[in-house]
Formats: sequence, C-alpha cells, structure tokens
Amino acid sequence: MEKLLVIATSMIFVTAAVHAQTLSAYQSVINGQSPLYYNTLDNTLVPSTGAGTFGATAGSTFTSDYFGNANNAVNFAAASDQLSYATGGNIINGSGNTDITADHGSMSFLFETPSTLPSTTIYLFSNNDTSPNQFAATLVNGALNIKLNNKTFTAPTTGSAFPTLAGSTWYYLALTWDLNGTAAGVNGVNYYLGQAGAAGIANVGFMQRGGTGNFSSSSGVLGNGGAFVLNGHQTSLTGGSTGGAVDELATFNTELTSGQINSQFAALIIPSVPEPSAYALLGMGVLLFVGIRRFDGSRIAAKNGK
Repeated sequence: MEKLLVIATSMIFVTAAVHAQTLSAYQSVINGQSPLYYNTLDNTLVPSTGAGTFGATAGSTFTSDYFGNANNAVNFAAASDQLSYATGGNIINGSGNTDITADHGSMSFLFETPSTLPSTTIYLFSNNDTSPNQFAATLVNGALNIKLNNKTFTAPTTGSAFPTLAGSTWYYLALTWDLNGTAAGVNGVNYYLGQAGAAGIANVGFMQRGGTGNFSSSSGVLGNGGAFVLNGHQTSLTGGSTGGAVDELATFNTELTSGQINSQFAALIIPSVPEPSAYALLGMGVLLFVGIRRFDGSRIAAKNGK
C-alpha cells in the first residue's frame, strides 16, 4: 500500500512540476534565439538581456501572467498607464537614438486584452505613432492595426480562421522585418498573431515596403528614436488599455524565420493537467485495490485454517 501511495503522490508532484515549467520552457526558446533585448517583466522592469529599464506609471502593477505565475506580467489600471523607456532605439536595434534602419529585425511579446474591448484605439506598443516614422500596433474594435511609416494596416478578422479578439484573453504578437530594399514579397514586415495556447498561429500576414499602396521606403526607418512604450504611445500618457496586460517583450537584430516564430508560439501550449477529480478517482482506486487484496488475503488465510 505504501508503495502505491508513493506512486500516486509522485504522479501529483510530477504533473504539477510540468505545469510550473511551462514559463521556463517559453523563456528557454526565446533565450535560445539570442535576443538583442529581453524583458520578461517577471516582478522587475529590468531586462534580462540588453539595455532599457522601463519606467512605470502608478497604475502599472505586476499581475499574474498567462501561465498563472503571480507578479510575472504587468497590468494597467487605466488608459493613461504605461511602461516607457526614453531611448527606444536601444530596445529595437541597440543603437541609441537611431531606430530601425535598412536592416533585419524581429519583436515578440504577449498581451492580455481588457475584459471589454472599447471602440477607441488601444495601443499595444509604440515607438512613435506619427507619420512618416510610425511604428506601433493598436487594437480597434478588436481588430489588430499595425502602423508602419506613413501607412496603417489592418489584420483581417473575417472568416472562421481568426475572428475579432476576445476580452480577457492572452494573445501572442510577433513582427519580423527585412528593410534592405523594396523587392516585392521580400522587403517588408511580417506579422504573426495568435491566441496563446492555440495549436497554431491563426493570423499571419506580410506588409510590403515601397510601391503603390505599401508603406513608404523614403524615411528609411521605422519609429523615430524616441521612447518605446508598452500600453500607450510616447506623445502623451494616453491610448493604452484599461485592465489589459503585457508580458515577455523580446527583440532581435535578425529576422526570425517562421519556424523560429512557431517555436515560440508552440511553447505557449500548457501541458494538460488532470482535473482534481482524477486524483480523487486515483485515490479511490488505490484504496479499492488495497481493500480487495486484504479481503482476498483474509479468505485465503481462513481457507487454510490460519
């Protein structure tokens, strides 16, 4: 019986450990891809890789992350709350006040939508939202908008593949870019948007640099070298979500492949954990098994006259 109880207890602890290791698994994938900047926001605003410690407004507080770990993400009490770092170029490409030049790069992070998505614009991040050097991502009526230089692109939300975003839900967003020219289908920005924990990234798109209907190549940069802001934009303390959250901001000075992006996203799938009722059934099974064995042992002893 003792052995069975030990096995049952071990199963409980092993399952709990698997659940607890999912954040570590995600962070291991990010670190394995050599980020330029990585701010886990795990109870600190100091990055684990790179330079750029965020300043926070009073209503920006630590909260539970997507994995359920306490104080491992940042929540915003009001639309005026945000995280900000004055020299956004350090976060984007490590070169001070010069933002994304004609080069390659990538960025990914997690965000939780507020319980109610307003019709007004919500900024997920911004490194200037003013033409001709826009670089920002926003939500409008549950649809993702990406601002690049002089143009704003809206990710499609029609069809069964990816409806509008839901409230109180964690999502993953990644951007990768190649700005070395204006070749069709090559030079531009890719985006990847998916609900955290889903089997695959549902919304993927490409935004062309240069040419009619595309974002401008004349400025040569994205952003303006000013503040990098999460949950708002740098021109004023406005534009963020009320009740939303952000987490796990990572940037790279290389254009990550779709395979690398999918590796990040796959690490968000939390291993299935049996319901508490399953443990109760396991315990009942152990007791029943022990009872049967004892009953059979008693019958055999009686039969043998012992």
